[in-house]
Amino acid sequence: MRKRCSQPPIGGARASSSAAKTLRRNVEVVRKLGHFAAVHEVGLPQLAIAWTLANPAVDVAIVGARTALQIEQTARAAELHLAPRDFEDIEHIMREAVAVGGPSPESV
Repeated sequence: MRKRCSQPPIGGARASSSAAKTLRRNVEVVRKLGHFAAVHEVGLPQLAIAWTLANPAVDVAIVGARTALQIEQTARAAELHLAPRDFEDIEHIMREAVAVGGPSPESV
C-alpha cells in the first residue's frame, strides 16, 4: 500500500494553476510562430536565427549543430530576409508570451 503525501504541492494549487496557464499561453505562442515560419517555408530554428541576425545589435549568431543536416538547415536561416512587416507580425505574436524565470548564469 502506498502512502499518500498529505502536503500540497510547493506553491499550492494556485501556483500550479498559474504555471499551467503560463505553459498553455507559451505553447500557443510557439504554435503561432511555427505557423509563421511555415508560411515562410522555414522551421522555427531558422526563423529564430534569421530574427537574431536581422537585429542590428548582433554581429553573429552562434548556433550548435550535431549533424550535417542541422548545419544545412541552419544555413538556410542566412537566406531568410525578414521584412519590416514580418518583424511587426512576430512582435504581435510575442506580446502573448509570458516570461518564465529560471536560474541566471551568475547563480549556476
